[in-house]
Amino acid sequence: MSVYKSVTKILRKNIGHLVVGLVVTIIMFLLLAINSTNHKQTLVNTKVAIITSQKNALTRSLTQYLSKQQKIVPLKNTSQRSIDDALFFEKVDYVLYLPANAQAKVQTEKK
Repeated sequence: MSVYKSVTKILRKNIGHLVVGLVVTIIMFLLLAINSTNHKQTLVNTKVAIITSQKNALTRSLTQYLSKQQKIVPLKNTSQRSIDDALFFEKVDYVLYLPANAQAKVQTEKK
């Protein structure tokens, strides 16, 4: 019982500080809740590089489709070092490799 009495005495002496802390905490929560609903996120177009050895109907249609939603970045040099440099220096965000037999695999519905 002495512990209970000690705790109640301490709380009664510091009730002002506790109320101020509680009010500040509630105000901060309300401000953060209001502020979080005002932010609208926008999607940023990704810079895509398409590397293929053949120019056929599949690569043209895929490039045309991707260009509507993303930004197509042509790479002059397609060596691994230049691709790594483009990714490191953020000239491109994504590199899409299309093999030479991609159109045949799509037409035969293979993965």
